[in-house]
Amino acid sequence: MKYLTATVEMADIIHDILHTTIREIYPKYYSQEVVDFFFQKIMILFP
Repeated sequence: MKYLTATVEMADIIHDILHTTIREIYPKYYSQEVVDFFFQKIMILFP
């Protein structure tokens, strides 16, 4: 596995990955209330 340091140019990609993961993966493991909580927290950091 290769690790990279995030750059400003990667911000949109990181934003998309976070939103997709929370919307599509989290509901398989967490209640909707928890998913909504995480999504709201991410929206504060990455609007």
